[in-house]
Amino acid sequence: MYKEKISTFQAFLTRSYVQIEKQVEMFRKFSVDYDMSHQHYKKIYLNMMAFEDLAVDAYSEGDRTKRVLSHPIAQELPVKITENIDKWRNPFKEAWMTLRNELLNIKAMMNAMAGRTSQEVLQTKTEAKQREKKLELEKMTLGKTTLKSFFKSKSKVTKDIDSYTASIQQMDVDIDQFKKLINFITIYHG
Repeated sequence: MYKEKISTFQAFLTRSYVQIEKQVEMFRKFSVDYDMSHQHYKKIYLNMMAFEDLAVDAYSEGDRTKRVLSHPIAQELPVKITENIDKWRNPFKEAWMTLRNELLNIKAMMNAMAGRTSQEVLQTKTEAKQREKKLELEKMTLGKTTLKSFFKSKSKVTKDIDSYTASIQQMDVDIDQFKKLINFITIYHG
């Protein structure tokens, strides 16, 4: 039952990853465009000041007091415009960063699920090897001759029994560790 839920969740993650990846790219482009538009606003203000300098000079016989944007009192205006434009927050950049973070979280979850699957495969292989070794050990302890023990001396068979016993015990430990690791991945990420 829970394996079906995990499989369904993995499929959901894959679909979500593809969709969010597209959204991340879109918001990255929006963010760049938004930043560029603010730089254009700055250029427009500076160009309007330059135009005012030329137009007012031509029509007011050089009287600087007739100017609005480049009036002597408004000398700080270009600096204030630049400061204000620099203070503008880019909502698309914030959305882009948030979505990028979500994309990384989804990728981490997908990697955890893939790791869980590979651990399950390793556990299954270890359990199969353990069953084979137990069958072989059972035959050797009963004194039955097998293909593996046919050409071996009695002392070599005794050494094999000891090595098989140690190997089976180690596999028990390994299988328990696999189960703990799989449970940890399932519970921690699920």
